[in-house]
Amino acid sequence: PRNSNIVWLGTGENSNSRSASYGDGVYKSSDAGRTWGRVGLDQSEHIQKIVIDPRDSDVVFVAAQGPLWASGGHRGLYKTTDGGTTWTRVLYVSDDTGITDMVFDPNDPDVIYAAAYQRRRALGQLIGGGQEAGIFKSTDAGASWQKLEQGLPTVDKGRIALAVDPRTAGRVYALVVAQGDHGGFFRSEDAGETWTRTSEYAGGDPQYYGEIWVDPHQPDTIWVIDIRIQRSVDGGRTFEPMNYPIHVDHHEIVFDESDPLHMIIGNDGGLFETRDGGQTWRHFTNLPLSQFYRVSADDARPFYNVCGGTQDNGTHCGPSRTMNTVGIRTSDWIRVGGGDGFQGFYDRGLPHIVYSQSQNGNLGRLDLLTGQRTDIRPLRAADPPDRGRWHWDSPLVMPLLRGQQAVSQRRSR
Repeated sequence: PRNSNIVWLGTGENSNSRSASYGDGVYKSSDAGRTWGRVGLDQSEHIQKIVIDPRDSDVVFVAAQGPLWASGGHRGLYKTTDGGTTWTRVLYVSDDTGITDMVFDPNDPDVIYAAAYQRRRALGQLIGGGQEAGIFKSTDAGASWQKLEQGLPTVDKGRIALAVDPRTAGRVYALVVAQGDHGGFFRSEDAGETWTRTSEYAGGDPQYYGEIWVDPHQPDTIWVIDIRIQRSVDGGRTFEPMNYPIHVDHHEIVFDESDPLHMIIGNDGGLFETRDGGQTWRHFTNLPLSQFYRVSADDARPFYNVCGGTQDNGTHCGPSRTMNTVGIRTSDWIRVGGGDGFQGFYDRGLPHIVYSQSQNGNLGRLDLLTGQRTDIRPLRAADPPDRGRWHWDSPLVMPLLRGQQAVSQRRSR
């Protein structure tokens, strides 16, 4: 906050989905992003949050969820007092439980709230919570911690999101995922000593969302990321979906401290900005943000074509080169499938046929000459036939020789 040339970056996705990408620690730039250097926590793999002490820019906290597919690693809440030269783990729960959120009390940065998250992925399952999850509080800048429990669920808890209301002293919010129907939205009016559940709403899929914000302009207003952004204007008692005309699956909200109508949102479709409170939106289409699951190429001449499946933005195919003097244009690319695009292939015997695939084995065939699209996902031999169970990203194998059949594989019940 004191030097805009210093930028901190935590690597690894803070989601815990099937395809979450891992990182290799914390990076720091001292020249506004022109150059970067890694400053530690290389075994953290998934960093949820970085928070800078408003009084001293060399004091930085990192909430590390830790490895998703294994125990150990750099997991917990870490603190540096020398700008990243050295790190101390100030909050450690176990080798299976990391820290998924951390907030300062804006009136006293020595007061810190942190949320612990116990989770693990394996090939066929996700452990999304446990008894080690919970909310912790420090009043001495992380030197010691107290676990907050009164009024919170006593059953196994999952992901927890935290926020402190800067207008009301002692008010803390928590979005808590818990076993059964014990989760919901909780509020404390005494700095975390006691909690009251104000709503049964516990957010969307916690492995993919799980963050909240207090509106800096409107009192009693809380924002929650979800498939559609949820907003409460009564201190967390009720929530309503904000049906903005933009892409769904939201992950980040940035408010303009000086303009209540100006807001930036990051979601699966990219970066969106509004300057009129959500009535109209600008989509930044020139950012290279698409995540590709798979790419493939055909054997067309003189230039081969490429197909790529993108995360939540469909499957797209286009030429590798062109005779056009202006080069390859956006209009040269075609969308051949929707959803989470995984694998797309041109048929080697019939080049006007393209196969595309989305989540759960949803396999389709598109005829580029007629525009006809056909669902060809195989059915399981049952009575009656059904689709069976498929992996999120189901393998699809295309033959290298013309005239052979494609093979798509699913998982048995």
